Order: sequence, then structure tokens, then C-alpha cells
Amino acid sequence: MAPPRVVCVVPIYGHSILANEAIGSALDQLSGTSLGVVAVNDGCPARETAELIEGWARAHPGQVVPVHQTNQGLSAARNIGIETALATWPELDAVFFLDADNRLERSAAALFHRLLDEDPAADWFFPNFDFFGIETYAHNGAAYSVARMSASNQCEAGSLLRRRVLDAGLRFNETMRAGYEDWDFWLQASAEGYRGARLTTTVFRYRKRPESMLSGSHAGDTTLREQISSQHRWLYARDGILQAALEEGPFAIRIATEDGRIETLSGPTLAPTTAPLDTLAETLFAALAQRERVRLPPFVLITRPPAEAVLGDARLGRGVFCHLQEGLVGADISLLRLGREVQDGNYWFENTRRWPAEWMPDAHAPEDTSVLDAFATAIRPAEALMIRTDRLVAALAERSASGLLTRLVSGARLTILHASLPVPPPASDAPGLAEQLTLTADRLLATRFATPGREAYRPWRWPAEITGPTKLPDVLSRSALNGAPLLLPRRGRPQIGFVLPILKFGGVEKCAVALAAAARTAGADCHLFVYGNQNAAATPWLHEPFETVHFVAHKSLRDWSGPRYIGTNLASRPPEEVMNRILGPLSGLDAVLNSGCAALHHGVGALRRKGVRTIAWEHLVETGVFGRDYGTPYLALAYEGGYDRIAACSDTLATWLAAHGVPRTKLLTLRNGPGFPMAAPAAAEARAVRRDHDGPLRVGFLGRMDSQKGLDRFLAVADAARGLPVSFSVTGKPVLEDEVTHLPEGMTLFPPAYELDELMAAFARIDVLAMPSRDEGLPLTIMEAQRAGVVPVVSRVGAVHEAIEDGRTGFTVDPDNVTAEMLARIRELSSDRAMLTRIAEAGSEAETRWSENARLLLEAIEG
Repeated sequence: MAPPRVVCVVPIYGHSILANEAIGSALDQLSGTSLGVVAVNDGCPARETAELIEGWARAHPGQVVPVHQTNQGLSAARNIGIETALATWPELDAVFFLDADNRLERSAAALFHRLLDEDPAADWFFPNFDFFGIETYAHNGAAYSVARMSASNQCEAGSLLRRRVLDAGLRFNETMRAGYEDWDFWLQASAEGYRGARLTTTVFRYRKRPESMLSGSHAGDTTLREQISSQHRWLYARDGILQAALEEGPFAIRIATEDGRIETLSGPTLAPTTAPLDTLAETLFAALAQRERVRLPPFVLITRPPAEAVLGDARLGRGVFCHLQEGLVGADISLLRLGREVQDGNYWFENTRRWPAEWMPDAHAPEDTSVLDAFATAIRPAEALMIRTDRLVAALAERSASGLLTRLVSGARLTILHASLPVPPPASDAPGLAEQLTLTADRLLATRFATPGREAYRPWRWPAEITGPTKLPDVLSRSALNGAPLLLPRRGRPQIGFVLPILKFGGVEKCAVALAAAARTAGADCHLFVYGNQNAAATPWLHEPFETVHFVAHKSLRDWSGPRYIGTNLASRPPEEVMNRILGPLSGLDAVLNSGCAALHHGVGALRRKGVRTIAWEHLVETGVFGRDYGTPYLALAYEGGYDRIAACSDTLATWLAAHGVPRTKLLTLRNGPGFPMAAPAAAEARAVRRDHDGPLRVGFLGRMDSQKGLDRFLAVADAARGLPVSFSVTGKPVLEDEVTHLPEGMTLFPPAYELDELMAAFARIDVLAMPSRDEGLPLTIMEAQRAGVVPVVSRVGAVHEAIEDGRTGFTVDPDNVTAEMLARIRELSSDRAMLTRIAEAGSEAETRWSENARLLLEAIEG
């Protein structure tokens, strides 16, 4: 007899008599085909086990090989069976794992041979779930999906496995003796790039009894799932599941209102591909009849031209898509409404969840107002609409467009995303979203696939107790910490998220922008997340270093009413819905830097467990009116256990954090540098121009006009300098209404500088930067001044001494004697222009600090 191409590995423990049936079914095959059998006695205490497998071996020499070992568990028994099969039949093509209480059909060997010959790309073949005992006939879902395998095992252990997978060294995990070892094995194979193919032919029968090893593993499901997740970080960490889903097929169907064209959107960039109507109709109606067998793009998106312009924007598009997707978590329909212009140099996002009562006809509406009319009215201002594809498929059971749409929207819960964005929305006469829904429904129902009653032709098999194709959106949401994932291309570069509570022109924001720019140059992709303030500055240079920009605005993200920790209020934990919204887009990153978003502290532990590196970036310990310290560094102390690293903007703050209990090995010092980009030639030119200035010494105050920045002290210095050849100016504005707003006669007030040319002009018109602050961290303005050849004279608070070598790169003055000492320095610089030039030239070295910080950051992330 020719050596078998396929060998069945049959592990036996406690199923002596049933194993007789299993081995017999493997040998009792139709003529012309044969299967080999390796029967492994895994230390079974029943004497007949050894007797029966030896009997089969004597009856079928060369076809049945017995193996006896002490009890080592199911995985070890399968592994010794694999080794024995490979050694006994060196030319075998595949093995089949047949447990002792199961059976093969008589056609199995012939089918196995045909599969191996006709589908060479498949690495293994997994059967339907056909049970006997407790009779159940369930299908195995759609095509093999690594993304859905993350949620439940799509493949029965009784599968046909090609030899090449075993030759690569894959074996069953012998530590998993409580169950799920087959799930673990298929995930191992998937990690190596191998993929399975589903069988639709009945070939394998699984004995189902009320009590079995599988029922025991279900009882320990939580523990076993944690073990699976721990062993397969390639899939469960960060956005592994999302990336797997993106590789398996299109992510969304988009229908454009302008011309009714249909596209599929694929990959993290949502690349569009034209989808013919017939192709779409065939897939949708097939899913109506066999919903658990057809893989669909999870989402349907209908867009008008303004939304298409936004979605096409490289930085904003993926964030908007993420917002629409997360709007479907707990709702049925997600809408996007766009503002027509950016207001006051800002743009903003806001999510509002609306329940049916808010858009359904009210008691005063005309009686003939239909649900569909009410829905059309509610969505008329919207530019984009997203629904889950399975919801559309369910509505296809209706035979008319109006019926389909009524079923689609009846009782629907809406999430509405309001946004004003710096993308000019084009004018359009395209149909509204409700009208395009109707037109598309008419077109689908007119195709030959819309056979009346087609949904009645359902398969006789039951839906499997596995995660089917329609559950993919839920799988992705759970993977994204119950929010929605942000689609990020994986280009072999670290993906770093910068989280801020506000995006205006403060020092913390400018630090994030400068570090992101340097990190991008060093080889990372950076992403900006503004979690808290609804309005964000639309100034281009603030966003330029970031691949994507994402916003979540909610009042709970600005709530500081939590308990006090060492004198500083913690943020209250936001509602779960809001926590999910802020964590979901972060869950796929390699690292997250939290720069002052207090609410995010509540979620860093979950991010860290997802494999995301977490870093708190601290800048300033402030002093209250009674002289007591407070500020965000105390929050970093409170949540230190949730962070991999805690970064400080200065050595002084790092020492403070260490003194308060942060391990030195966890600290990362990222010393501040200039807060806006300025090319080296431009900086050199600014210093050269200033050398030739021989008029009155120009002294300037730059920043917020408030008490903390010491504007009152600056005015006192200006008053004391009357009669000197010195001019004074202020660039900035008050933040609070009770701050100083009126300057003395003759002092020039310039508006705040935001754009790059305005910032450079602000430094170009002064020779000396006067900073009589009461509190500071390590101000960026000092390094910005030094780069431009402006001499800083600042009060000695916070970590300013780290930026200034007194007398060489600037001057520091006693904070308790600011007026007198600052006046003395100004008088000295006014009279000694050689000293002014020498100090101006010495301060230009600060420009390289962000490059060094980026290197330190990337080392910390990779380490």
C-alpha cells in the first residue's frame, strides 16, 4: 500500500471505547483513498486503551502507529503525534487532528486529497460545526478572519493542516491544559502569516455532550482569554486587530450624493475603489439570505461634496471618519454637520447623542407626517451619514424604497457630530442624504438580485456560536477600549500621540508642536489629540508636524471637581461614553504623551495594558495666593503607577518629581527649547540686523498680561526708567477681565503674535526681553529670544536659570527685588552696546534642544 498523504493524529485519554469509533472512521474510507493514523495513548488509566490501539496497529500494519506516554495533556499528545507522523511518513502532505470522541465521514480522505490539490494557497482547512449526540449543525462563518479570530475561535481543532506549517516549527502550547489550545495554535499560525480556508462540505462530526473539556474551558473563559491575549500581543496589543481587519477587505461602502457613484474605502487611508452597483447588490442580498456567511464592509457612508472635501484632508479626514464610527457605538445612525466657515481663527468639534424623541414627530406635528419625513428633516443640515452595513442589509427585506427606509430609521438613535473646519466646503446642488438613500434603495431593488422572498432561502445550518461577519464593528470597538479606532498606516515608524486639553498658543502647546516636529524629522509619525476645549486654533504651523488631528470636546473633560491630592484637585472621571471616545483613537498608538489632559489620567492604565507606552509630560508647579504649591505635576504623582515614564521640561522639575517619589529610572528630562520654528538663516539674519541698531534700547514684554507674568512689575520698571534712552512696549493681551488692560501714555501695545511672521516681528522690534514673572517653569520665550539675538532679563523663578548663564546668555534677577535689579541691568545694557551684542550672540545655541529631546523620546519609547 502506498504511504498515506494525510495522517490523522488521535490523542486518547479517557475515551477508550469512543476512540475505537474514531480510528475506525479514519480507516473506513471510500476505495482508492487511505488515511494514516497515529494513535497516542496519553497515559490513559483505562487498560483497554493500550489494548485497542495495539490491536488496530496489528490489523493495519504500516497504516496505524501506536504511541504510549505518561499523561502530559492534550497539546503534548498532539505534538508527539505530529513528530511521529513526520518521522514515520516523511513524504506526507498534511495531518488531520481527530479527537478520540469524534468521527470522520467516509468521504473525508477523498475530499482531503482534492483540497490539497485544488487550493494550494490555503495552509489549513477548517470544517463546519456538525455535532452529534446533542445534534447541532452550525456553519463556520465567512472566510477566515484574523480580526474575528481575536474574539472567538472560528476553526475547530479537527482541521486539515498542511505539512509546511509544521515544518515551520509550529506546535500546540503544552502549558494550556485547561482548554483553548486549538485557538492558540491557529493564532500562532496566523502570526506567521499562514491562513485557513473554510469548508462547506460535511466531513467531520463532533460529539457534543453536556459535560466535556470544552464546557470546562468555557467555565474558565475569562482566565483563558487573558492567557490568549497575553501570548498574542502581535494581535491584541495596540491596533493589531484593526490592522488585520483592514487587510481582510474594504472598511466602508461610500455612496456619493452628487452622482450616486458607489465606492469601497479600504486601508487606513480609506483609499477609494469604484464598486459597480450589481456587485454591491449581489453582496448585500447574499448577506440578507446568509448574514453570517458573507463578509461585508462594516460601514456604509453617504456623503455630500463638503464632507468629501473634509474626508479627503490628510490631517482631518481620518479623525472625522473615527468620529462618525464612534457615533455608532450605542446608536444606529451617525451624522456630520459642517459649519460653513472657521470662526475667529478656530475650528471645533462637538458630538451630540440624540434619541428618537428628539427627531420623531411631536404631538403638534401634522398627522400625515411620516417617520421618514421627520428623519429627512432631522438630517437635512447634515453633510455625511454613516450606518452599520448589517442594519442596511436587514432593511433590504422590505420590497420598496420607502418601506426599506422606514424600517431603517424607525426607532433609530442618532449621534450628530457638529464641526467647523478649515477646509472650504464647496457649494453643491447634490441631493440631500435622505434623497440619496431613497435613490440608492430604488437602484438596489431594481437589480436582478432583489428576488422577492430571497431572504427565505436561508441555509439549513444554524448560526455558529462564534463571532460572525456582522459583529466586526463590535470586535473593533471592544479592541479600541469600547470606543472607535483611528485608522493609522503602519509604515515602520513609531506612532506617537500628543494629548493636550487645549490648542491655543500657550507654552505647553508650543512645546508639543516643537517636539513633534523634531520627532518627525527623527523618524516618527506624530498625531495631535485635543481633549477638552471645544475651540482650537486653526493656525497652520500648529498642525504642520502632525499626521492627523483629532478632537473631543465635552464638559466632563474640563471638570476639576475630583478629590484633592496633596492640595491639587484631580479631574472627575468622565462618563464611560466620553472615556471610550478619548481612549479609542489612542489605543492603536505606540506611545501617548499626556500634556495636561487631567481626564486622561483615568484611562492610562487601560492604554498601558493595550501595549501603548504612556508618558506624562509636566511643565510647571504653580504657587497659590497663600504660597502653597499646586499644579498638574501633582496629578502625575497621583497617577504615576499608570505611566511608563514621566517627562519634565527641566532638570529642576525632574529633581522635584524625584523628591516626591518618582523613581529616577522612570524620569525623562526633555528640556524646553524655542516654541516656534525659525530657520537658522532667518535667525542669523535677525541677529545681524540687530547689531546695527544704534537707537534707544528697546525693551519688550511678551505674553499674557496678567499677575503671574508680572505685567505690573514691568510697568513699574518702565516708570522708573523715565529719562533713560529706553523705549518700552507690550505684545500680548489680558486673559482675565480683572487683569491690567491700560498702559501708560507713550507705551506701545502690540496685539498677540500667533502667525510665524508675527512672532518673528515681535522679537525683531525689541533688544531686551523683560520677564518679571512670579511663577515660571522653563519659559520657551527665553530660548526664542536668545535665538533671535534678544537679551533676556528675567526673574529667577522656576527653572529659568537652566536657560540662562547669568551674564553670558542673559540675566536673572532676584524675584523679591525685581524692579531695582531689572532697571540696573537695562541701564547697563543701554550704555554698553558691546555687552548687548556679545550676550545676544552667545544665546543662539538653544536651537538644537528639540532634536536632542526627540532622540531621548524615541529611545524611551523603543526601550
